[in-house]
Amino acid sequence: MGEAFIATAALTIRVFLVGGILLVLPHITRKGLVFGTYVGEAVADGGAVRGLVRSWSLGCVLVMALSLAVGYSIGLAGSPLAGNFIGTAVLLLSPPILYLRMFRRARVLAPPAAARQAAVSSAPLSTHASKTETFAKIVLAICLATGLATIAYAAVSFRSMPAQVATYLGFLRRTDELADKSLVSVLYLPCLSMLLSSLFALLGVFVAGAKRSVRAGTGSDSAAAQETYNSVQVQTFGGIALFFSLTLTAFAVQYMRVARGEIQSLSYYLLLIFLPMLAFMFWSLLRILGGSGQGGALLEKGSVDTPLTGGLADNTYWVWGAFYVNRDDPSMMVEDRFGLGYALNLGNWRAVLSMGAVLLLVLTFVVLPFTGVIQ
Repeated sequence: MGEAFIATAALTIRVFLVGGILLVLPHITRKGLVFGTYVGEAVADGGAVRGLVRSWSLGCVLVMALSLAVGYSIGLAGSPLAGNFIGTAVLLLSPPILYLRMFRRARVLAPPAAARQAAVSSAPLSTHASKTETFAKIVLAICLATGLATIAYAAVSFRSMPAQVATYLGFLRRTDELADKSLVSVLYLPCLSMLLSSLFALLGVFVAGAKRSVRAGTGSDSAAAQETYNSVQVQTFGGIALFFSLTLTAFAVQYMRVARGEIQSLSYYLLLIFLPMLAFMFWSLLRILGGSGQGGALLEKGSVDTPLTGGLADNTYWVWGAFYVNRDDPSMMVEDRFGLGYALNLGNWRAVLSMGAVLLLVLTFVVLPFTGVIQ
């Protein structure tokens, strides 16, 4: 297969996957929420909201068509990789603009009574650790332990390595490209493995403890629906964390063994680990899109017409319907209003500090190879 075919096929698959998810989103959002705005359950059933959803669907189709047209045109002009990149940029940058347009139109539909629904009845935070939280903490412990063990193995192996070792690129390409060994270079991959796997595991811990916004009244099936959805999210982050830990740790150990002369080259069978990881991620996505819906929306049957409560239903704490800012709410994460997942409480300094520290670490590992320290 040629470069042009692979680039075009990758862009096509990406457009239909992302575009398909965008088309489904308004239909799996919890009732009462319309493009990041709480308008109330009665208004959500009205013709105005149906018109917004039709406009969104048309916009998504146009974005998909534009992305493919731009990508294909540049590819036919002789630059398939550039076409893939620019077509993908169109695909990813256009939906936020379309969303903001829908958000502004939805905001005028919210009646005054729905503006501060959370003040009527608020869902308390859970006072005990759930099963999902226990699972997430176990996964985090496994990732940290595996990462520390790999780092220790790399540190011990450092002395037995020759003065010059294979570079990471040379190692992956099976070439004889060598560079002077350094402790930073040798520890880079084990540390990256621990960082990425622990990051996903930590997200699982945050999500497991995220605030639930149940519906007014008994809310029994609303709460149960959210627990199911929360479990799917935590299992997804935990599974990805374990896959990353297994894959990157295996690569790191093989690199050490190549550097020490114990084996000749990387075993490409390790790349097969990514296939079940991709299958797991796709399966998890299908569980949300077709099974639970955002926040368990598709499972809320008995109480779907009763009002939402908690921070999710309070428009005063949401900026553009996407960013939650509430200094009086001790929770670190709350359910997203539109999309898939949970939002960080930007009014909680602990949440902001934790995310800032993580982003700083990730940025450091991304920039490090370009400084010349990592060969």
